[in-house]
Order: sequence, then structure tokens, then C-alpha cells
Amino acid sequence: MVNFPMPIANYAIGIGKLTIEKAHVCGYNNCMKYFKHFSVRIVPMLSFAAILAGCASTTPYDQLTVFGAGDARAKGTLPAYRLRSAGSWGAGKLASGKADMVFDGLYYYRLAAGRASALTASEALSEGWGVRFRPDLVVALPANFNKDALFDRVNRAVPDTSMSCAFRVTGQFADVAIASPAGNASIRNPLGNLYGIRTPGLDGKPRSELWFLSADYSAGGRVTGFNLADGSLAIDLCPRCLFINTALPQAEKNLK
Repeated sequence: MVNFPMPIANYAIGIGKLTIEKAHVCGYNNCMKYFKHFSVRIVPMLSFAAILAGCASTTPYDQLTVFGAGDARAKGTLPAYRLRSAGSWGAGKLASGKADMVFDGLYYYRLAAGRASALTASEALSEGWGVRFRPDLVVALPANFNKDALFDRVNRAVPDTSMSCAFRVTGQFADVAIASPAGNASIRNPLGNLYGIRTPGLDGKPRSELWFLSADYSAGGRVTGFNLADGSLAIDLCPRCLFINTALPQAEKNLK
């Protein structure tokens, strides 16, 4: 065993303490550097993701939300972006009365005379609906399936007409007949989606709507008839159906 003189031992101990202190300082600086990097790069990304998720929809699944004045004599409007917060997709009428619109889950489309074009999210609607879609039933459909067969299939799947439901037909169509304030149209051989709902209605009578948007986003509108070449049907039972009267002062204040 070697015994070092006390000055040398104290010097060695001092060097050891200095090395450890530098290691602590370096470790702290590295941690702060990575923390700053995390704060600058990651935190805003997480915040943006949270905001985006919140904008997508805060509505629970299987809920259908219907916006309208409830009376033809009353007037009430809502911005188109309210359909996004109400669900996965939806449709409505422009307050101008000159066109309709469809929201496909990502973007808004103005529909006039069978043609579709981009619509700003702040555009005013006189009425509309949105559904947080999660299908309970998905079935393949035969060729030449039409509008009458569709509503018959929906009514058999959801026989209680006091229960709301939403449905979507996806596939290749032979033709789709469109009605619009700007004029009627017929779309030949389109690929796309039919979006539909059935509600009890404010008077207790079942009320149905059916809309079309082509896969290339160039055509669409309110559907009066169609013939399917090949496709599938998805039906979502909506036990929660919320009617919002846009003409009431409380609704007007909260929908802006």
C-alpha cells in the first residue's frame, strides 16, 4: 500500500471534486439544451395537434345534430364550420337560398346545378346537419340498387321511425339525379358517396335527406334519385338526436 503525502492527496481530491462539478454542470447544460429544443419544437406541435383534434369534433359518436329555425317564418343562420364541430360529415342550405352545401369531413363544398366548388367555412347557412358517424351495419349492395330500395333497406334495419339514423352509400353509380335552387342536373357514371339521414322530425313524422358528392369533388347536390352500379351501404343508429333552433337568441349568440 502506497501512502501519498497530504498535499498530493488533497490536490487529487480537489481535481476529483472539480471533475464531478464540471460533469454536473455539463449534464445540466445538456438537459437545458434538450429541454429548450423540446419546448421550441415539440410543445407547439402537440398544442397544434390538440387544437386540430378539438376542431375536428367534440360531439360523441352516434349523435346527429340538426340545425334549423323550426319555422319557415323565423330566420336564423349558422356558419358552415359549425357542421365540423357537430360531426364527421354533414350538409345544409346556404342562407342566400341560391345553393346547397356538403361537408365531407375535411372540406366544404358549394353545390349548384349539380356542380361542386370550394366553399369558405364562414359561409352562412339557413339550416344544416352533422353526424358523428360510426356505422353499426355495413352491407354490400347489388347492381341497379336505387333510392326506393335504399330507404326500404334503412327502414328494415331501423324499423322504429322515432329513432334517428345516418347512412352512407359508397361506390360507382350509373347515374345520380340532383335537385338544386340553381337548376336540376343528372350526373352520369360518377364515383362517390351518398350521405343521408332520417329523423323523426319536429312534427313527429319521419324526415329524410340524401346528398351526393363525387370522389373528384367536382359534382354533387341534393339527390332525388340514383342507380348504383356497385357499392356498399353503412348505417349508423343515432340514439342521440339534437335539434338546435337557430332562430332563438341563445342559439344565435352561441353559434357565431
